[in-house]
Amino acid sequence: MILIVSGALMTASVHPGMFIAFRFFSGAGTFMILAAVPILMNEIVPVHLRGAMVDIHAVLLVLGYAIQAWVGFGFYFWKNGGSMTWRPPMALTMLFPLLMLLGLPFVPESPRWLCMKSRFEEAERILLQLHACSSDSNNDAARAEFYQIRKQIEIDQKLGSSWAHLFRKPSYRKRALLAMGTTAAVQTSGVLVINSKHLHVASRLYRFNTYR
Repeated sequence: MILIVSGALMTASVHPGMFIAFRFFSGAGTFMILAAVPILMNEIVPVHLRGAMVDIHAVLLVLGYAIQAWVGFGFYFWKNGGSMTWRPPMALTMLFPLLMLLGLPFVPESPRWLCMKSRFEEAERILLQLHACSSDSNNDAARAEFYQIRKQIEIDQKLGSSWAHLFRKPSYRKRALLAMGTTAAVQTSGVLVINSKHLHVASRLYRFNTYR
């Protein structure tokens, strides 16, 4: 929902400050999805498929970069748009979040979250549905995972799980800094600038070959 609202307001921006402000929320919403989707997949997908599903998530992420590059390339040649040429690509940023929102009712709740809310019966039922297998008629794997989740939550609650505790405990702090540092390094590596430069060069070559 954050991405849809921020995308709409970016598309309708009447001032650079307005665009930049809602671009911040758009980026924040994107990283929320980027972080949440692999975690949810790692929880609800059967063990033998988890690695493949996380890889598919990475492939689709790169596919998104490719789509936005071609969208920018296409609208580069839209001469009738005048000063409004940039608005349609911004509007397209709402498409995929809208599709995700429409598909959300079909996504099962996180069993771990349900256990944290003491909704154990719902969590167990979802795990039994997700891990149903003809070779495991007694659902031993699902029941074992349900037991592991409950015990892990009990341990986590004793260790503390506040935001302050995340940075006070050395082992938690190390993990948090590694995760944040990796994300920051990826985004500051210049990949987006390189992509933009390649798009600009491709546009110039296309126009050169067309009109020479």
